[in-house]
Amino acid sequence: MRKVYESSQLRADFINHVSLWTQFHNVPHEMLSAEGVLYLARKIGAPVSEVEQGYYAGRLYMKAKVSFNASEPLEDKLMLNHPSLGKILIYLVYERAGRLCPHCGRVGHDLSGCARRNQILTLCADLGN
Repeated sequence: MRKVYESSQLRADFINHVSLWTQFHNVPHEMLSAEGVLYLARKIGAPVSEVEQGYYAGRLYMKAKVSFNASEPLEDKLMLNHPSLGKILIYLVYERAGRLCPHCGRVGHDLSGCARRNQILTLCADLGN
């Protein structure tokens, strides 16, 4: 195992998967169970822990540790097709995600180190000339 230092940039092939505690907000009452949250967790990755409960601003949320493919962006919401309520947005919050790029959604760099963003900025600058 190699150490990762805070100041180092992560290469794309350095980390394959990352496990993060993921909070699920706005979950319908009938899905506020371990089975319901594990169902939601499987839609975004592979659950690797039991489900826990928490409260934020007086509202119940559920969370589970989920393993994600580190080369793909993390979702910030999940659409659920509820049989009686229709489409419901489940909001996702990642605990202690570290450096999470707001542009591409990937873990391991911030906005200033985002290769995708820098490519777009370079392309826009070239088109402007």
